[in-house]
Formats: sequence, structure tokens, C-alpha cells
Amino acid sequence: MTIIGHGAPAPAAPITPPKWALRGVKQVINTPVFPNVWWEDSWDAEKAAESIMRKKPKTVGLVGLGNMSGSLTENLKTGCRV
Repeated sequence: MTIIGHGAPAPAAPITPPKWALRGVKQVINTPVFPNVWWEDSWDAEKAAESIMRKKPKTVGLVGLGNMSGSLTENLKTGCRV
């Protein structure tokens, strides 16, 4: 499982969530994205697409769709087409 959250990009250490809340998480990716800044709409999706394409899975599941922006899901769909 991979989590993408707000924070300084690598090599900075992830700020949140705390380690005790990351059971089963293999990778935490930070992006300095704010939802009200329109030109950053694709940044999270780009990081997610990179991670997904690197692993080449047959199926991808998205958890917490109610907390994701429409732009994230749309950019993710277009970024992961093979």
C-alpha cells in the first residue's frame, strides 16, 4: 500500500501520519499540494501513477474516494493508461 500526503518532497521525512497508523503501508510519498491551487491538481496523481506503473499491478484499488478530489481520480485515470 502507498499513501500520498501533504508535506515536503523527498528526501524530507514524512510528517504524517504517525508510524503506528501505517500498518501495511510500504511507501509514503509527500507532495506540497494545496487543493485551492489549481496548477497543482495533477501532482498527487503523477506521483501515484509513477508508483503504480513501477509495480505493474493487474488491479488498482482506491480507498477513501470521499476524501479525494475529482481532479486526482481523473488525472490518475489518464496517467495510468498503457
